[in-house]
Amino acid sequence: MFVWKYHTRYYPHFKGDLDDLISDFFLEFLTPKSRVSGKEQSLLDKFDPKVTTLPYLVKVSVIRKLIDRERTDKKELNYTEKYDETTGDLSLDFLVNKADTNETQLEDLEFLDEEILELRNKFGELSPPAKRAFLKYYNEVRDVLPLNFKSLFKDVVGY
Repeated sequence: MFVWKYHTRYYPHFKGDLDDLISDFFLEFLTPKSRVSGKEQSLLDKFDPKVTTLPYLVKVSVIRKLIDRERTDKKELNYTEKYDETTGDLSLDFLVNKADTNETQLEDLEFLDEEILELRNKFGELSPPAKRAFLKYYNEVRDVLPLNFKSLFKDVVGY
């Protein structure tokens, strides 16, 4: 229940099945472990009703696990997650997720050749009115764009 409730807040980059994550946490909480050999305990072994309630202990443990997973998640999508399942095109979510980290600045993003080619193909498929609208919008915002996005636009549109 706590994984369902808190995963979007504490582990927003999780892309898998929540039931798998729940099972993983459940097994982890039942597995005895310790930094000191011979003192292994599971989460339930550590439970003391004089100190806290079991639901609160589980809630705090789940939140900590979600935070730990978010921190260790490399945020690198695998090859298939870079592409939209229905169309097979490069996913805009991939580009957004690539920029959606606290450490990454928009100015630091580098675009791969495959991404540029995919965007170039997408631009080529647009109707002439859609291309004109796109170019008009770009001209309105280009002064505030980082240099790497201006370069991306030049690579994609040739303008």
